[in-house]
Amino acid sequence: MIKLLGVLIVTATVYNAVPEQTDNTPFITASGSIINPECPEVHRWIAVSQDMLKEGWEFGECVEVSGAGNLDGVWQIQDVMNKRYKKSIDFLEKEYVPFFKREKSTFLTILPSPLLIIDPFIVIESYTRSYEISLAGSKSKIKIALE
Repeated sequence: MIKLLGVLIVTATVYNAVPEQTDNTPFITASGSIINPECPEVHRWIAVSQDMLKEGWEFGECVEVSGAGNLDGVWQIQDVMNKRYKKSIDFLEKEYVPFFKREKSTFLTILPSPLLIIDPFIVIESYTRSYEISLAGSKSKIKIALE
């Protein structure tokens, strides 16, 4: 059984790893992770607003996003937004993604801690002696049970 650890309704936007939208080190996240400049979207990383970090959301935590259209799925918190944003997330995407904003209609669910994202595409969920393996963002899963 999966324990629901938290659900939050947020405003979702998209950001790019460029100095105009970050700081003078656009390929280093607030958590210290290095962004692949050629293909930043493969990481499936998000930035969260600073108020969310103060409420206990943490870097490295995996969340499931729903209500964001083609950006729905599993994402990992690796960055932080400017302090002017509240209850917001920012999807790290490639530069030519068109403007995107979903106001207060995106649901963010903390996933259980035994979740591992093997960059860039494989997600492994561990529940006692069974595992679920899927492509990041995919609804299809392979279940493996250990006897």
